[in-house]
Amino acid sequence: MRHNRKHNSIKIRALIGVLLCSACFSGIITAADYKYTAVKPEIVSPRLSAMGGANPALTTAGLDTLSTNPAALAYVEKEVRILGLSAELSGQFLDIPGILDAEDPTDAMIQSVRDNDGVYFGGNVTGPISFGIMNKNFAFGVFNRTYLSADVASITSGEITGGEEILITGGYGVTLLDIGAHELSVGIQLKGFYQFAMYESGTIASIVETMNNFDINGQPLSSTIGFGFDLGLLYRLGESFSVGVTCRDVYTPIFYSIYGSFDDFTDGKKQDGTSTNYDTLDRDLSLGVAWTAPIPRSWKALTGFTVAAGYDDILSLTEEVHQNPVLNFTFGAEIVFFNILHLRAGINECYPAAGLGLDLKIIQLDMAVYGQELGLEPGDRPLYNMALGLTIGF
Repeated sequence: MRHNRKHNSIKIRALIGVLLCSACFSGIITAADYKYTAVKPEIVSPRLSAMGGANPALTTAGLDTLSTNPAALAYVEKEVRILGLSAELSGQFLDIPGILDAEDPTDAMIQSVRDNDGVYFGGNVTGPISFGIMNKNFAFGVFNRTYLSADVASITSGEITGGEEILITGGYGVTLLDIGAHELSVGIQLKGFYQFAMYESGTIASIVETMNNFDINGQPLSSTIGFGFDLGLLYRLGESFSVGVTCRDVYTPIFYSIYGSFDDFTDGKKQDGTSTNYDTLDRDLSLGVAWTAPIPRSWKALTGFTVAAGYDDILSLTEEVHQNPVLNFTFGAEIVFFNILHLRAGINECYPAAGLGLDLKIIQLDMAVYGQELGLEPGDRPLYNMALGLTIGF
């Protein structure tokens, strides 16, 4: 049994190594052909994922409020996170064993692409730098993230992206109106981030072929610095009902440079001697409503219940090509027992989500499974995700 586990572990590490190495191979593209794609900074949160996403109306999200709505900071309680690690794995998990055991991984991958109308594998990890403090209208955090994705839409088109990110962010929320049971708060969140990324594209066969000519110094890469801010508005009726609106990346300019190789990066030699490029991240306007049950303090078993619904990325509907609008709807619920066990469920992009958490005061454990849609219509290219998180704080 131990031998099989070790054997499977070696195979999984080998697959991850193949993807990472593929992102560092030369021969498919040159610096001149480097396809730069802006990547939004992100904090991996199994809790929010299990509830269908980052709903702007949530007022009980703890430090995850840095991902929901800065206006909710007007109502936060003190929380300190010393460190944490949250990992997310995405893809067609059932196909991985067959690809690993195949005599010809290329043929196995091609067959998987045909069977699934494309193949996607991804990894997303926040931590171990995951520090944050929140108290009295204010929150601040520093996070690092490592990400990797391999998206093979067809046997003739595939791409691999991998990178590292450091994010520094802080927000402030304040109550503007407080009339009886009615409260209105507003919040702003500032952010600054740095990203270092590599990109590779080509056919399945060409990507595998270039693995025989590994040269990390021949891989084009990009370096990005960005600064920006989010705005949020939150209405509360008593302490139970809330409506929130968040506009993420109201204005987030990014400055990026492309380098032909790692040596060029260390030497400060940009692609073809060009200057730093400028772009902005797309705005994301989201709306949400939430209701938290007023649980009596005398209740010991059932100690919390929250239900929320929302509509994400409203501005994407103005784009010429966009997903079916029904995919933007979200729903989530959380029920808490003994202030320790958190059971969660939701809907994200028409796919179910579920998870649980254990709040052990200093240590918190969270897990989630949920679906996403890579295509434009429900069911086109379903993506399955698993997330695990561990945080230490008080």
